[in-house]
Amino acid sequence: EIGPKQAKASIFDAPTETMTNITPLLYQSGYITIKDYNKILDLYTLDIPNKEVRLGLMESLLPNYVGNETPEATTMVAYLFYDIQNGDMDSALRRLQTFLSTIPYCDNTKYEGHYQQL
Repeated sequence: EIGPKQAKASIFDAPTETMTNITPLLYQSGYITIKDYNKILDLYTLDIPNKEVRLGLMESLLPNYVGNETPEATTMVAYLFYDIQNGDMDSALRRLQTFLSTIPYCDNTKYEGHYQQL
């Protein structure tokens, strides 16, 4: 999940040797930045800084991690974002349902990749 989210400093300002998720890497490389700070809760709001960085992240970096380079995968995410942004939840849910239907049925529940996909 990349976008506006709240986090403690320890989550995103960690040494890369001890990273347990991608947030510190995204923060240290400038793909996400601090947008706000809540003193009462001691939480930072992290987000992608601007449109150019968002496009670079979505078109250059993430495809290397997602592993599916079909046009349907990249456009599906864009249209899902568009539907949600415009409040068209019916279309967004139909797209999401279509995407989830591409995950093959597997009765091998000991395979961790199956759970990661879901």
